[in-house]
Amino acid sequence: KIHDGKLDAGSFLEVPHVAATASALGNRFAGDAQARITFEAAAEGELQPHLTAVMQKFEVAAVESPGQPYVHGTDLHIDAVAHGDRQTMDDRVHARLWFKDALVPDLRAYNRYLPNSRLRFVDGAGRLSGDLEFDREGGVGSGTFRVVGQGVQLGVAELAMLGNVEIDTRLRRADLKSHSFNADGSRLSLKGVRVTSGDEVLGADWWGDVVLDRARLDWDKPIALDGQLQVRMRDVAVLLALYSQRKDLPGWIQKVVDAGEAQMEGRVQWQDNALLLDPFAASNDRFDVMARLRLHDK
Repeated sequence: KIHDGKLDAGSFLEVPHVAATASALGNRFAGDAQARITFEAAAEGELQPHLTAVMQKFEVAAVESPGQPYVHGTDLHIDAVAHGDRQTMDDRVHARLWFKDALVPDLRAYNRYLPNSRLRFVDGAGRLSGDLEFDREGGVGSGTFRVVGQGVQLGVAELAMLGNVEIDTRLRRADLKSHSFNADGSRLSLKGVRVTSGDEVLGADWWGDVVLDRARLDWDKPIALDGQLQVRMRDVAVLLALYSQRKDLPGWIQKVVDAGEAQMEGRVQWQDNALLLDPFAASNDRFDVMARLRLHDK
């Protein structure tokens, strides 16, 4: 649409099929898309380009290994709006990317983000949902990721944990020059977990719910994390089992204190191949447990 020799509001460009890519947090999203750019009325004399695109099928891979996708999904949406005139709009683009329930065939792909081999995915598949907001610098300004897996096997030190996992990560960028985010309110839930050490069953139908308060997350490989934990769990059997790998605990201690739902809080740090819980406190109606734990290589 042309008015007085200029492009007018309501004009649009539609592309029914295009190979599209998008990058975020070290990941490359790629797939065939339908795209449309509509020129909408903005301030006087200005048009606001509005892009909408849908990838009917898409794959996600690490930027450094685009030929090895680890997520497969459908219906990835991209919505972007540019503000200002042609000379400035490149610096004034706001965008959103979102998708739901993409398949992660092998959750071991996420081990590259974990600090060391003491905490890892051993087996299992899951579903990934994401919703990311991009700021004018082109980086992720805020977003959420949700991973849900059933029958997932985790390795924690010498323990094997088999059950259902839900990880809800909430991000708000804290530093414009790095991948540093506030992760307040992020959550990890474990349900229906069977805990074993070798052939010994340490717990069945165990559950735990972990919430991060005042957390700082550096989204690199491996991830670095510093924050406060608030935890509810069925009992402290898993925590005591971790300690008993390195410390001799009298049998009566575990029998007395591992029974009953526990509330826990403390500080967690992930950095330089080490996981540190210090200080850490657990309690219920009958007991208090004060603890420190450091996992580093072997």
